[in-house]
Amino acid sequence: MAATKQTWTLEGESELRLEVDFDAVVVVVLKQGLCEVLGVELAAGREYAFAGAKVAFYSWHGCQLETRGECASVYQTGPGETTAAAALNAHSYLETRRDEASRAVSAAVAGGVLRCCEGASRAGAAPVAEGASALAPALAAFAAGAGEDSCGRDCRGPRVMVVGPSDSGKSTLAATLLGYAARLGREPTFVDLDPSLGDCGAPPGAVAAARVTRETLSVDEGFGSLDCAPLSYWFGYEAPREHPDLYARVVDELAVAVAEKLDGDRSANVAGLVVATSSWVDGDGFASLLRVASAFAVDAVLVLAHDRLFADLRQALPPSVAVAKLPRSGGVVQRDVVHRRRARHRKIHEYFYGPQSHARSLLAKRDDDAALDKLLEATAPPLAPATHELPFRAVRVFKVLAGSKGDDSMLPVGQGSMLEPLQVVAVTVSPVLVHNVLAVCHPAKDGDDAGDDDEHDDAAADAATSPHQHLLGCAAAGFVVVTNVNVEAQTITLLGPCSGDLPSRNLLLGLSLIHI
Repeated sequence: MAATKQTWTLEGESELRLEVDFDAVVVVVLKQGLCEVLGVELAAGREYAFAGAKVAFYSWHGCQLETRGECASVYQTGPGETTAAAALNAHSYLETRRDEASRAVSAAVAGGVLRCCEGASRAGAAPVAEGASALAPALAAFAAGAGEDSCGRDCRGPRVMVVGPSDSGKSTLAATLLGYAARLGREPTFVDLDPSLGDCGAPPGAVAAARVTRETLSVDEGFGSLDCAPLSYWFGYEAPREHPDLYARVVDELAVAVAEKLDGDRSANVAGLVVATSSWVDGDGFASLLRVASAFAVDAVLVLAHDRLFADLRQALPPSVAVAKLPRSGGVVQRDVVHRRRARHRKIHEYFYGPQSHARSLLAKRDDDAALDKLLEATAPPLAPATHELPFRAVRVFKVLAGSKGDDSMLPVGQGSMLEPLQVVAVTVSPVLVHNVLAVCHPAKDGDDAGDDDEHDDAAADAATSPHQHLLGCAAAGFVVVTNVNVEAQTITLLGPCSGDLPSRNLLLGLSLIHI
């Protein structure tokens, strides 16, 4: 089918919305003016390729766009018919909070240096060498940690949580807020707690966090660019409600890891967090949202398209947490089961073959437009995934199961159940594992991967605890897919994103590519 070329002239504060099927590619070029996607500006004259996407191109002051390709749906809105102003207001509030935190840090630094100077004076510091700054000893002492107590909550940037039901625009709003902040030179941390999407660079099934900088912003690659190395923990399911206890555990582990990183980096701490949650908001899902807000010390919540959720959160959260309700964009499209499944498969494919690998494969098949060859060269280069054929004894595969919940009423008075709510159990390597995504766990301690047996684990275990419980607290070093299991040769074949030895022999079972 020949490509259809159209030119669109957008007025100020309007947007062009297009939907592209997974089997089609649409190329968009900014001809005149200024335009942005999710807070990221388009470069004039550059071609952007989209496949299997729903994209909105917004212009504050008007622009001219050219589209080439077959769109499933394409239309433009009139001036003021979008929610961009609401997103900009939210960004302005967050930026004000960052400015306040930055001033508090400056005051704390000045106060800390002053106290260090006074302390050095009282202690009779050594004479300062000629030509050196008289503040050098005090600055060295402050850099070593003196005066840290003065930089408390006031020195922390905004930590905002975006909540709402399914297909309400949560990921769109979160990405826009991150894009606006990064364009100003901030480096906020994006926390993706929706395991069904994989918007943070990790494949679906993981909860992850990554710092967003001006360099990592991309119109067509999102936050899954090669420069984005997320900190991820493996959940292994599509939705939190499938395993609530495990979801709560990995979210807590991620929150602790993120807090440690922010505590050690003042600029990241000032830039704050943007937490994108899942669509599980009713029943136990509401309790899960409260747990997330507590774990990440959230101080602002943005609620999309859910009046009751907005009222419940205002009542349940402490007064120190600001809760605001934002409208849902008219461009938000309801995604059916088939679209979600194909989107997850594309995310997993892009993890191994690189961003836009799906679009590249479609462009490579088309020969009806010579201009596409130039675009193919300009898109992100593909990764070079590698196949690892390993003997069974070289890997250990585990799965997290819900432990038996005993009835405490049948126990002696004053005693509770000793059983763990989550149990990490070993899984026999068999052909059943083919087409499953596995997380390669970081070793929890030195020597954890040593040896070919589990004696060192068994010695530390008791009757009520799995000997592999430490894997629950391990971040994922990466992910692999099982492509073949040869029972006769006792080998397992894994597809990894790169060559070389696996970081760990501990593999945690997760999503099946057949069923997602």
